Amino acid sequence: KKRFGKSIKNRCPSGFQTTVKKKFMTTGGTYIEVPNNYRASQYDHTADDYIKKKLSDRLYKLQNGTEVQRDWYSSFLLYCYDYKIQNIDKNKCTTKFDDCYKKEKALIEWIKDHKIKVLNSGIKIAYQLNIREIDCTSLHEKQKIIANVVIGLLDNESPDSNRLTLVTQKSENDVRLQATLGNHDPTGLPVGTVRFPLYLLIWIAPVLWLIVIPFNFIYDSLVVYFSFRKLKVSDIKSEYKNSILRVFIMGFVADFIGCLLMLGIDFIELDVTWWSELQFAMAFDPFRNVLAFMVVTLCIIFTAILIYVFNYYFCFKKTSLSLSDIKKTSLYLAVFTAPYLLYLPSIWFYR
Repeated sequence: KKRFGKSIKNRCPSGFQTTVKKKFMTTGGTYIEVPNNYRASQYDHTADDYIKKKLSDRLYKLQNGTEVQRDWYSSFLLYCYDYKIQNIDKNKCTTKFDDCYKKEKALIEWIKDHKIKVLNSGIKIAYQLNIREIDCTSLHEKQKIIANVVIGLLDNESPDSNRLTLVTQKSENDVRLQATLGNHDPTGLPVGTVRFPLYLLIWIAPVLWLIVIPFNFIYDSLVVYFSFRKLKVSDIKSEYKNSILRVFIMGFVADFIGCLLMLGIDFIELDVTWWSELQFAMAFDPFRNVLAFMVVTLCIIFTAILIYVFNYYFCFKKTSLSLSDIKKTSLYLAVFTAPYLLYLPSIWFYR
């Protein structure tokens, strides 16, 4: 049986659900998981029955002859889900359909007028070859317009209310996600943008290693060199050669452990608003939350202690430095090479 593995890999539904849940809880929204037996893609409210359709049927007709777009109609049925009775609210389907259907048709016309290609939607766009700037609207403006149309489509009171309902397709654990975002996006970024904290991005983006590795090596070398000069070490060149590689490697190990500590805190799930705000601030802007600033500071101090311990007990074993010089050099390295980058607001790089 086909598992849509490539699609799951590209869209990462589990990661999306986790991110959406955290964000909506942070902004005071509601989070509802809809059970798989709801089968929004198969139900027909005009026939009050489940009618199986091919996956390729993106536009189809209901029992009464009304043509609907498959994804929109699924989202409409999820919109009519009543979590109290854990079933569809048939009365809501009947009373809300005509109004929402008009908005769906208006949205499709808007998509066609603006010649926006929506993959796997079944919406046909007539392009003219002599028009070169069909799709020149900026991504931010386009997402803002689409978001407002969808908000109206789902029957919120005002397109400016900043409330957006998102619905995912069925995931591996047979659960769909329906979530409503209240207030506003705390990042100030377009909805749907994938973001990583800077400290995590450095580790998962190999292209950045071409910058980070040389920079760290040069920086560690400078700290070791000037520490030896301050301590008036007799043979700086020899002692440097005997220690720098270990200093560099163990510095990376300490930084990695510190980042794991930050990441571990982000994976802890607590159903309270202040915890979600703490996690967001730690990842994207420690200065917006006092508690987040304190936690990040503790992580930096913990990493600095690791740097001191690694250098004191391991990195200078092959040198002829005195115990006092080893202690002082290890302390200099701990102070000057601690990962202060964790303080840097990652959100600056996404705006």
